[in-house]
Amino acid sequence: MTTGDFIEKAKTLPNQDYISERALASFENSVKNASLSFDLTALKSWISDMLRIGRTYSTQKRYLGKIHALYCALNGKASDTEKMFAIATSLLSKEEKVKLPDFSENIRLIRQAARKPAYKNASFLLYLRIFLYSLYNAGEDIRNIVSLTRNSLPEMCAQAQKIVDESVLPQRKYVFALEQGRKSDNVIVRETLRKIGAVLTSIGIKLNKPFDENTIAEIWIEVARMAGIEDNVIAAVAGQNTELPAYLRMIEPAVLTPEQRYDTLCAVADYIHDTTEKWYVMNLRNNKPADIEERLAAAEGCPVKKLHTFYPCEKIVVKDGKKKRIESRPVIREILFFKTRPEYVKPIFRAIGDLAWCFRANPSDPDSPYSVVNSRQMELFQICICQFSDDMEISVVSAPEIMSGQKVRITGGIMEGYEGIVIDSSTDGNNMRTFGLQLANNSTLTWKVDIDERFIELIR
Repeated sequence: MTTGDFIEKAKTLPNQDYISERALASFENSVKNASLSFDLTALKSWISDMLRIGRTYSTQKRYLGKIHALYCALNGKASDTEKMFAIATSLLSKEEKVKLPDFSENIRLIRQAARKPAYKNASFLLYLRIFLYSLYNAGEDIRNIVSLTRNSLPEMCAQAQKIVDESVLPQRKYVFALEQGRKSDNVIVRETLRKIGAVLTSIGIKLNKPFDENTIAEIWIEVARMAGIEDNVIAAVAGQNTELPAYLRMIEPAVLTPEQRYDTLCAVADYIHDTTEKWYVMNLRNNKPADIEERLAAAEGCPVKKLHTFYPCEKIVVKDGKKKRIESRPVIREILFFKTRPEYVKPIFRAIGDLAWCFRANPSDPDSPYSVVNSRQMELFQICICQFSDDMEISVVSAPEIMSGQKVRITGGIMEGYEGIVIDSSTDGNNMRTFGLQLANNSTLTWKVDIDERFIELIR
């Protein structure tokens, strides 16, 4: 039985009391895909939602009991059913969820501080920068930040890199000047947490509990949800830095590559503070790119008059009687990539909304952030179709001679970053890999490509 079947049939059962109706409505609200089976995973997802919105333990237990009764009324009692609901009952949590009050106001204040902090003194700016650096890295442990040196910098998003660039000094070993060497790390960590808490209070951030080593990660989780990041991805990223709240512990974390984790951090950092140009995707409504350009050029009040676009086309030979002529055909007719600053996307579509629409991270939510194609995906896409936008740098790279037994690293394509030993090498065109370009959470453009030898680097 699917979750959708269960919901529809359960609604038709007679003599349901108020609690049963509320429990069924609660379960229905948690279902993201009605075609999936009614199983323990579906119950876990529902329990996770109840925990996230702060349902008490007694309400969780009553609601689960009502769903159990409805399920048995439709399917009868069976040992597997009883076992499934027994496991679900054992997962109910008495942990009280501590909500951050009015988080929309908190995120407004954090964004304001990230973009243009009200300068008070050098100490205020130092601890604000440490807070933001930790936040951009999903609540990075303060101990790691204390020991961060100019020679031990990890890969980080542009916002965190800017903080490092503003903080580092050539004559100083550590990125942040916290009297390392004069005080023990434990003392520095305690003082840093206390002073970050004071900074947040001074800019108006309200918390329902004292600031501690987990608070920044908890704030990042809330921001990530607002940025449209899926719960299983949030669990995978935040779980490296903090103990997850009860509702996220119910969810199986996504398995992320280092690149996917980095892209998630960048997406959340962009949601907090983003002024750099990004690639977005619009779907044309039976129009041409020239129509978009003409409309923007004539639009009053739009900050963008000339849009940086990428509309890849291919040359094809067409027979015209006995003659042949070459025509240009779009690779993806209805898709136009464009690059602009995040704050310009809404004004652009106020002017061209009848000509095209822009992909969002969550297509079913009109308030979801606009979907961004990250620079790595766009670069690989352009390389694979052998067409390049104006901001793409092109250089000649000699292909290495690949032989069996050699250790290699893939530097481009879907296998980028993988290392291994060559077992066999051939040129018969059978080494196909699938490459994907994500347009939104549920829309992916896929095609197959060879791993070109230019993307294979010998490890000596």
